[in-house]
Amino acid sequence: MGNSSRQFVTGSILTIFLAFCHMPSSAQLIVRAGGSPGIVSRIVSVDDDVWVVGLKGVYRVNRKTNQAVSLANDALMVYSLTPVGKEIWIGTMLGGFSIDRKANRAVPLTGDAARANDIISVGDEAWITGISDVFHVDLKTNHTERINGDGDSFWGHRLILAGDEIWLTGLKGASKVDRKTNRAVPIAGDFGSVSAIASIDHDTWIGSEKGVFRVDRDTNLGSRLAIDTGWVHSIFLSGDDVWISALNGFFHVSKKTNDTEKIAGLDYMIIGCIAPFGEEIWVGGNDVFRVDKRKNQAIPLNWSIGAVTSIVAVDDELWFGTSNGAFRMDPKSRLTVDLAGSLPMISRFFGVPVWFEGDSYPVVHSAGRRGEDWYDASEADPMVIDAPDKAGLEKKLKDPTNWLKATEQGTNIRLKPGRITLYFSIHDKYGNTSGLEPLKIEGWVLPTWTLSFLIPFIAVSFCGLCLTLAPWVRYCHMLLMNPFVRNWASFGTVPLLLTTVPPVRKHIFRRYLRTMAGAEKFKTMGTKYIVPDTRFNLVSFGETLSRAPVICLHGQSGVGKSAFLAYLASECSSMVLHEPLLRRLTPVFVDLSIVGDQNPESMVKAELRKNGDLTDEKIVDALLDYGGFLFLFDGLNEVSEVSQTGILQFADVHRNHSFTCISTQIVTDELLHISKLISVDPLSPDKILELIRRKSIDLETGRQLFDSELLIEEMTPACFAISNVPFQLELLIEVWEALQQAPQGIDELYSYALGSIIDKEAWIKKGHGDYPDILCELAFTLLTERRPFDPKKDNLPDEIKWELKARRLFNDRAGVMEFRHDRVRAYLAARHFSLRWRSILVDESTVIDSNWDPMMEFYLEREQDTIRAKEMMLLLASKDPDATIRITQWGRTHHPELFTGWLDQLAHEFGKKVLFD
Repeated sequence: MGNSSRQFVTGSILTIFLAFCHMPSSAQLIVRAGGSPGIVSRIVSVDDDVWVVGLKGVYRVNRKTNQAVSLANDALMVYSLTPVGKEIWIGTMLGGFSIDRKANRAVPLTGDAARANDIISVGDEAWITGISDVFHVDLKTNHTERINGDGDSFWGHRLILAGDEIWLTGLKGASKVDRKTNRAVPIAGDFGSVSAIASIDHDTWIGSEKGVFRVDRDTNLGSRLAIDTGWVHSIFLSGDDVWISALNGFFHVSKKTNDTEKIAGLDYMIIGCIAPFGEEIWVGGNDVFRVDKRKNQAIPLNWSIGAVTSIVAVDDELWFGTSNGAFRMDPKSRLTVDLAGSLPMISRFFGVPVWFEGDSYPVVHSAGRRGEDWYDASEADPMVIDAPDKAGLEKKLKDPTNWLKATEQGTNIRLKPGRITLYFSIHDKYGNTSGLEPLKIEGWVLPTWTLSFLIPFIAVSFCGLCLTLAPWVRYCHMLLMNPFVRNWASFGTVPLLLTTVPPVRKHIFRRYLRTMAGAEKFKTMGTKYIVPDTRFNLVSFGETLSRAPVICLHGQSGVGKSAFLAYLASECSSMVLHEPLLRRLTPVFVDLSIVGDQNPESMVKAELRKNGDLTDEKIVDALLDYGGFLFLFDGLNEVSEVSQTGILQFADVHRNHSFTCISTQIVTDELLHISKLISVDPLSPDKILELIRRKSIDLETGRQLFDSELLIEEMTPACFAISNVPFQLELLIEVWEALQQAPQGIDELYSYALGSIIDKEAWIKKGHGDYPDILCELAFTLLTERRPFDPKKDNLPDEIKWELKARRLFNDRAGVMEFRHDRVRAYLAARHFSLRWRSILVDESTVIDSNWDPMMEFYLEREQDTIRAKEMMLLLASKDPDATIRITQWGRTHHPELFTGWLDQLAHEFGKKVLFD
C-alpha cells in the first residue's frame, strides 16, 4: 500500500513525540461530534446537554450518540448562549432568542430583549447588550431597564461577569455596573482597549492592550502590574494560580508569592481559551497544549482538530470547539484493534480468537466505558503497523513508510495456519494512538480443509446445545421442532438420541411437565386431594397399573373419578415422584367433555402441543411409538360411540409401551374386554369427616376457613347421604360457609348452590322470568348432545352467565365453557326434563345414553308422585331398556316409595330375572 509524504512525516513526528513526551495515549480518545456545526466559536454545558455555538448556528449534542442536531430555525452568527433562569437564551446577529428544548426551536425574545446579542445571567437577573445599548432584565417581573452611562462607556462593549459583578469592556476602557442605580461607572485609568476581566480575591484584574492592571474595588482605581505581557487576551484563575494569555507569551502568576513565570513553548501563539481539567491546565489556540506545571512548559498535543476557540470540561470529559467542528476527549477510552474474519462461535469455544487461513486486515475501533462506539474510523483515517513481536514492531516504527491505512480492506495481513501472535501500533489524524505499549493479538489460524469436519461439528454442537436448553429456552425448543434443523443441521443426531435414549426423551418433556405441574387444575389437586382408600394410593395403584396397562375407573357421577385422574397427572408431572413406574411415565390428561369427537391421536397431540410446544407431528408420532406415556382419558361417557371405540382401540394399540386410565360412568362390553375395571365407590362416613376437617384449613397459609367441628355436629344422616359424592360435599361446605346451614337433601343442596340463578320469581321481578328456563333448556341440550357450551352457537343471557361465573359454576376452557361439574348440568337439565318428559320420551328422535343417568336420578329426587314416576319409567323402558334397568336399581335403593305397587308391571316388559338378578 502506498503512503503520501504527509503521512510519512506525521508518522515520524508521532513516533518521536511518543518516545520523548511519554504521554500515554490510552488516557485519551479524541472523537468528532457527528453533524455539521462548521466553525465553532464556543461550547457551553447546560444540565446534561452540550451546546455547540458556531457560524452555522446552535447545535445540541446527544452525548449518547455523539450526534449534533441543529435548531430547526436557528439564526446565523450566534454571539452567545447563556442559561437564564430555567431557559437558555442566545444572542445573535439578528437579536435575542430563547430555546424551546422540546420543539428544538429558537423562539424570538420580545421587547428590548429582542435586541440582545451578548447575554449574561446572575440569579433572577439578566444583562443583555444590543447594537449600542445595555439592558437589565428582572426575570421575576420581566421588567427591562436601560443601563445609563456616558458616550464612551458602550463603545465596542462586551459583558463580563467577574465574581458577582457586571463589567463592560470596550475600546476605550472598562466600566462596572452599579446594580442599584443601573448605571455604568467608568474605571479610572489609562487602560486603552480592554479585552479581559477577572475577579481574584479582593481585586479585579483587567487585561488590556497596555498590560495587566489590578483595580481596587473600594476606590475603583487601577494599577499596572510589572509584567511585560503586551496585549492581554485573557486572564484565568485556577486555585491559587492566575494564568495570563498575552501577545508576549503565556504567564503563570502565584497568588501566594506573586511570583511570575513565563510558560515555555507558547511564544507567538494566539491563545483563544484556557480550561482546568483535574490538576492540569489545558490551553487552546492554533493547537492544543497541556501545561506541565512542574516544568512550566506547554506540551503541544499535535491533534489535527483545527484552531481551538473553546475548551469546556463536562463531567470527566473535555470538549473542544474548533475551526473544524466540535470534538470530545474521553480520558477513559482508548483505541483497540481486531483482525477481520474471526469465527465467533469457535473462538468462544476455544477461548481465543480463531481465523481461517488467508487474507485479513486490522479493524480499529474504540473501547469506551459506555459500551458505545463513537469512534468513526473512516473519518479519523487510522494508520497501523503490525509485526510478529515487540522488537519487530519497534524496528518498523523507525520507518514511517511502514504505516498502513487500517480503513482499507485490502490484503494487509496474510494469515498462515497455526498459532499466531501479532503486535500493533495505531495512530490517527486526531492524535489518538494505541499508546507506548503495543496492542497484542493472539489466536489460532485454521487451514481451510478443516471446514470438512468443522461445519458438522459446529452444527451438531449447536443442535446439542439447543437440545440441552430446550426445556427452559423456548427458542431452542422450537428449533428442535423444525425438521430441517433437527434432521439436517444435526446430521440425524437429535432424532437418533430422541428415539433411542430414554433419558433424552424424558429431558425433552421437561417443558411439558413443568407447564402441567404449574397448571391451576393439577397444582390444586396435588395438594388437596385425599385418597379415598388404599387402592388409590400411588404405590398400590402403580402396582395395579404394572399388571394391567389399561384400567377403567367406573362409578356414579361426582364420585371422584376425574379428581383421581387429575391427581395422577399432578403427581407424575411433579418429577419428584418415588413410585418407580409412575415416575418414568409422561402423563397426558384429556378432558373428553370438551374435545368433541376428535380421534384420540389428535386429542393427545393437542395436549402435547398446548402444554409442551411439541408442534412437529413426526417427532410426536415417533415419541408415541416408543411409549413411556400415561394416557388419562376423563369422561368416556361424554363422547359418541364412535369416539369411544377409537379411544379404546388407541389404548389397546399402545398397551405394550404406554399405559392408559379411562374414567366412565357406565361399563361397556368393550371396556370389559380390554381393561381392568376398578370401581370408585362413594365416600365412607369416616372419609367424609376427614375431608371436612382437611378442607377447613387453607393448606398454603394454615389459616382456618371455618369451624369443622361445628359443621360435623350439624351433619345428619341425610347430610351424610348427599355428601358421599365428593363434589356434593364441596357444595355442602360452600353452603355452610355462606349460610351456616347444612342442606338436608339433594334438591335443597343444589338450590342453595345455584341460588338466585334458578329463582324464577326473582327474575320475574327483574322482567326476565324466562331466564331460568333458558338455562335449564341449554343444560339439557348440552347433556343430550354431549358437548360443552360454545359461545359461537349457544345463546345464554349475560346476566345468567355472570352469575354462574361468580359462583364458580361456569368455567372457560380452551375457547368453550363448561359447567364446573356434570352434576350441575344434570341438575339443571332435570328441571327442564321434569316439565316435558312425556314429549321428550315419545319423540322418536330422542336418543338416551348413560349421560342421562344423573339427570334421571335428580328427577326422581324431586318427584313425589308415584303415578308420574311409573308413567315416566314405562316410557323410558320403551326407549332404552338398559337405562331403565340402571335407573330402577338406583330408585329402589334411594327412593323405594316411588316404586311401590307397579314394579310387576315394569318387570313384565323385560322379565323379572333380567330386572332383579
